[in-house]
Amino acid sequence: MEFAKTYSEIDRGGARSLVRNAALSALSTGMKLMGGMDKSLKKPRVQVLLLHHVFADEEAKFRDLLTALARRHTFISYSDAVRKIEAGTTEAIDKPYVTFSFDDGIRNCVKAAEILEEFGATACFFVCPGIVEEHDEAKIDAFCRQRLELPKAVGFMSWNELEHLLTHGHEIGGHTVNHVRLSSVSATEAVAEIRESFEVITRRLGSASHFAWTYGRFE
Repeated sequence: MEFAKTYSEIDRGGARSLVRNAALSALSTGMKLMGGMDKSLKKPRVQVLLLHHVFADEEAKFRDLLTALARRHTFISYSDAVRKIEAGTTEAIDKPYVTFSFDDGIRNCVKAAEILEEFGATACFFVCPGIVEEHDEAKIDAFCRQRLELPKAVGFMSWNELEHLLTHGHEIGGHTVNHVRLSSVSATEAVAEIRESFEVITRRLGSASHFAWTYGRFE
């Protein structure tokens, strides 16, 4: 989340792709110098790529990323990844696996899903029911700036679009109702945000098996 916060602060003038490319290039170069890239990529594991969006200017590089990952990895669903991690055995994790998730329910994730499908891959999309299918520009702008720390407003998916993702093999998970910082609210409010997100998603789409902690960190 620290990198995401930094990205939002510098994304004024199209700098985000330059910064991201520089960071990825530095990481790649460092791995090559250490001689560890090929060895690491071949290691049996379950890798979860946590994403938020694929804007139009990111689509080509997203395809490039999937093309590169497909050379050494098997794409699996989010639920399959969870089952393998829970099993934790060499039989379950017998080769490199990758799964994908997208937080926040930004509308361009519909296109991201289509690109994933080109590679036979799926993702779990974690959404906040409080902003799904919102059309009020003022509310969207406030949500983006205050809840997502984005420098400008973006559109969000509708319930029909989320249902469309389900019919194409993707999964929908909860991400609280209003993207509150769970570490900063009372236990009662946290429980309400989590419970209601599941209740609304289940009522609208039939089920919700997974949850993404807003502003979560490794610990």
